[in-house]
Amino acid sequence: SLYTLAGATVIDVAAKPDVVAAAREGIDRSFEASKEQHKRSAPPMLMVSVGLDEDPHIGAALLHRSICASCPECTIVPLRECAERPLEIRAPECPDCMECIDKCPHGAITIATAYNGQSNDLKAALDAGANGVEIHVSGCDVPRLNEVIKSLEPLLHQDMLLSFSLGSQVSSVELVLEQAKAINAWASTNSGPLVVLQIEGTPMSGAPRDGQSEIPAIELARAVLKIHPNLYVQIAGGTGLHSGALCRLMGVFVHGVAFGTAARLAVHKAL
Repeated sequence: SLYTLAGATVIDVAAKPDVVAAAREGIDRSFEASKEQHKRSAPPMLMVSVGLDEDPHIGAALLHRSICASCPECTIVPLRECAERPLEIRAPECPDCMECIDKCPHGAITIATAYNGQSNDLKAALDAGANGVEIHVSGCDVPRLNEVIKSLEPLLHQDMLLSFSLGSQVSSVELVLEQAKAINAWASTNSGPLVVLQIEGTPMSGAPRDGQSEIPAIELARAVLKIHPNLYVQIAGGTGLHSGALCRLMGVFVHGVAFGTAARLAVHKAL
């Protein structure tokens, strides 16, 4: 309800039917009270996020005890303790910083996902009232990306929003540009949903930012738009209340800004 009253264009929730139904009720309750203020004829779109095994956003670090050598000098002891807790409980708390993966010399840590984009839960979430899908594809090579798009096609229609979340946290800039090219090629030959690229420059850790952390996302968006100026692009990961102004200052004209931490902090103060 608060995000609708604040003028959000798209509201992103977990791909769970009960969550979608509750969010839809909140949007519908608040839309009539806010549509004149924001001069819009339709309520915010309700989008659900799904992740793939290759992407860290919907998952958490996973310790493989069969590989772990329990080194005396281990700098990631808290992870070993965390691994005792169920994945679905600790996944939302994982900062996706990838530091533990980089620090383990034995490769005992990988990313595990609590939710997989191929699950039937996605159809149930759409049936419950969602009209958009955000799929996290960072780390996904182009053949796998095309495979994922193909698997989604039966669920897509013209009145939907399809957002691809990709970034340089776990992918090279070259891979991001290859992904953008593949997505653009599919979108240009498909009359289905509105396609948006969500470009992320820093991990979405949930920590307050310093006011400059959106610059990697803006620069990456610049690189994508230089090659594919027809794509709809929004930035995320490190974004804040002044990210739109910073984009304009840097001469990068994106179509939207995703707010995570900034929005939650504002709502917390309001509550």
